[in-house]
Amino acid sequence: MLGVDIVETARIERAAQNKRFVEKTFTAGEREYFEKKNGAYESLAGFWCVKEAVAKALGSGIRFALTDVETSHDASGKPIAVLSGKAKELLGNRCVEISVSHTSTTAVAVAIIL
Repeated sequence: MLGVDIVETARIERAAQNKRFVEKTFTAGEREYFEKKNGAYESLAGFWCVKEAVAKALGSGIRFALTDVETSHDASGKPIAVLSGKAKELLGNRCVEISVSHTSTTAVAVAIIL
């Protein structure tokens, strides 16, 4: 199954002015990564796209907490999706692969469930 999402970085930057949005949407690890990147909103936009792309690939829509899908990185720096809670339950024994890309104005992510 395949899911894709694209978002304008400015949209996420505006939404992120609301601290509640940030806390309900992004995991502690994602927020820490954002801080390490000196507040690069394209990172948050990429994280948003991964959550949306995974939901689309699962075929469920967002029937889980957004923090149930976390974008992390493996030892080589490759982005990986770490699912927990209801999202992990929906994934079952399958695996998910993601790809994320962004410019200063746009982010996109693709999720494939195998």
